[in-house]
Amino acid sequence: MGLRISGDNERIHIPRLVGRMEAPSTDFSFRGMATHDRLGGVGLWSKDLKSYRRPGTSAMLTAYELGHPKPTRTLLLPAVPVRSARAARMPDDGWVIGGQTDAGTQLLRVVTSTGATQAECTPLDKIDQIVTDSDGFVWVLGSALTKYDRELRQLWQSPGGIRDDWSTDAVNLGPAEVLAAQSDSDGNAVVLRIRDGHDTAVIPVHQVECVDLVIAADGWLGIAGDIEPTMIIGTVTGEAFEERFRVRLAEDDRHSLVIDETACAGDTAYLDDGYQWSVLTLGELLADPPQPAPQDAAPPPRRGWFGWGRD
Repeated sequence: MGLRISGDNERIHIPRLVGRMEAPSTDFSFRGMATHDRLGGVGLWSKDLKSYRRPGTSAMLTAYELGHPKPTRTLLLPAVPVRSARAARMPDDGWVIGGQTDAGTQLLRVVTSTGATQAECTPLDKIDQIVTDSDGFVWVLGSALTKYDRELRQLWQSPGGIRDDWSTDAVNLGPAEVLAAQSDSDGNAVVLRIRDGHDTAVIPVHQVECVDLVIAADGWLGIAGDIEPTMIIGTVTGEAFEERFRVRLAEDDRHSLVIDETACAGDTAYLDDGYQWSVLTLGELLADPPQPAPQDAAPPPRRGWFGWGRD
């Protein structure tokens, strides 16, 4: 594990394992959805793949503490209203689920810890991923990034709104700043820097078509989106990203890391290979490798560009 230099003078990092999610029961043993948040893992388990993709079937929502494989909280859903549902937990022990119904409409629903519907809406944009913060706001990744309150009233949407050729690929929620990565069908990618009042800066990111994760700390920005996942590390001045060096993510000394799902929180990224989760931090990638990489630019002095605090 950790950062090293290959024989070809390439930076390589092997993220450390944090464990896997165990199924809640033998009746619900197919993991249809998995993600990570500031508290640990979140999963939605069905009886099989067909059930997960078909609305109206039962499923089990599960929450896990960091590093613990067994669920610490569960909720049985007798009939999931959408196919291939996405889900996140609310800070008050409730849940939010979303996806597409059989009729082809999008549905977003907040349910209590007992499964009762607390709020519901039908977004015009697709629902690819759902993230919640500690204040109970719901952030939905579709072609745009959309923010809702806990009653699912829309509060804000990313510049440009809903666009058929764009997708929001990753989001990282901070205390006074949110980062979101978007890309279009022509291979253009940008990172949105969203501050209090939803003031948004658009930062173009070149030579990466789809940004799967974005992490930040002390003026540094790390993104990844290659087929063989590589972290691109750099700094931002105004609305310009300057790459400083790259780090290839690996499973071991011979194999690149396989990434199925990702989740980002501040300077930390959680990576799922479909079986188990691993974690990396930007600080680990900024650490001095065993030998220098002379082709890299000298790093700039650290400065407080990001202010993380609220988790």
